[in-house]
Amino acid sequence: MPPDQQARLDPMITGFNPTDMYAADHIKRVLLTFPGVFVGIGEFSIHKEFVSSKVAGGVATLTDPALGRILDFAGEAGLVVILHNDADMPFPKPGQEPYTLAQFKELLLKHPSATAIWAHAGLGRIVRPMKDQLDTLDRALAGKNEPQHRHLLG
Repeated sequence: MPPDQQARLDPMITGFNPTDMYAADHIKRVLLTFPGVFVGIGEFSIHKEFVSSKVAGGVATLTDPALGRILDFAGEAGLVVILHNDADMPFPKPGQEPYTLAQFKELLLKHPSATAIWAHAGLGRIVRPMKDQLDTLDRALAGKNEPQHRHLLG
């Protein structure tokens, strides 16, 4: 690809298991093998409708220490992270609170050096917008000008 066309792309590292404690080491090896090529990690999935259960090994969670290692390394290396995490269950009961929002916010606060993009704002083919989705996102990003939230993008 000619250099002017290459400049239009932001290559991302994919193809790893976010529950693998060695995933961050794999990402580092990819960066060393292909210096200057990749700008970020992702999109990869934590909770994603019917996909998460098909990944080998345990099902990824927002509290998995392997994910924490990935975010810490991303922050150290200056890589953006694009991760998918469903905003809610595929078929929530009426009035049920979105079950992962608090965990997602806590994860980002634990890893302030990582810049993360919440892919699709947690929506999918089956996971539909929750009640007041935009208000929920506004509240989540309301403190983005505070020092502890400087890595949250909206």
